[in-house]
Amino acid sequence: MYCVRLLSGNAALTTGDEKWEGELVLTESNIKCLTGSINMGIIRKTASYILLISAYIFTWLVAVLGRMIPRKPWKPTGRIMVTGSIFNPNWYLSHITPLTRSGVTEVILVIDEPQQPLERVRFACPPKWLARIISRAGAKAIWVFYAGIRYRPDLFIGYNLVLQRYKRFQ
Repeated sequence: MYCVRLLSGNAALTTGDEKWEGELVLTESNIKCLTGSINMGIIRKTASYILLISAYIFTWLVAVLGRMIPRKPWKPTGRIMVTGSIFNPNWYLSHITPLTRSGVTEVILVIDEPQQPLERVRFACPPKWLARIISRAGAKAIWVFYAGIRYRPDLFIGYNLVLQRYKRFQ
């Protein structure tokens, strides 16, 4: 918050921690600038609250109206869909093998390239041309959506979805 105090012809401008003193000529454009920045802050804050409340209301409406739509009763398929980045074969074996031994009928793995075949593991790899057009992550996202409709898994799991280079900004 900016505060302007007039001191015998000079003005002092404080911004909380900093203090500035000097001559300040108040013209009509300066006053509009000071009041405009304050009003824009209020407008942005109000707009962000309205956007947040709208998102909550939309989510609530989808949940309420979704219950009214008649559907077939849910029948478990025993499938798990896994997506993400696999960096080495040992990581793949240590994470996917326990899933296959957990009693599920099938693990559907959406990754860039097929790995070592395991019992009850199905690979759903996006085509290379799709990855070239919209990136690897975009192709996998579209392929997860496609495979989710096709195979109807009971559970979706994502491994290593955040790139390592972006973790350093946390």
